[in-house]
Amino acid sequence: MTQKQIVGIIVGGVVLLLVCFFVYGQFASNSLSQPLMTSNGTTRQQSPPLQDSAPVPESVDDISASIVSESHVDATALDEEEMGALEEFDQDSESVNNLGTSYDENSF
Repeated sequence: MTQKQIVGIIVGGVVLLLVCFFVYGQFASNSLSQPLMTSNGTTRQQSPPLQDSAPVPESVDDISASIVSESHVDATALDEEEMGALEEFDQDSESVNNLGTSYDENSF
């Protein structure tokens, strides 16, 4: 390699590293700590995230009842997902079974 090629490779590598650091710095900065820019160029603070306004249970019975109701909702969702998966499996199985009846190699 010539002297010019070596210098070009070194300069290109340094520029590539600088670009990588710049891009990393742009994506790694915490966007929550920076103020938002509005369309007219002024800054405004971000609003705090909304909190769940669910009532706080006051007794152990209320806590256990809420746990049972949440587990019932989860179980219902899992059952619906399982039924959807079974229906999809049955449709796939039916299409594979119909493939055997639609093609008859003896007819040629």
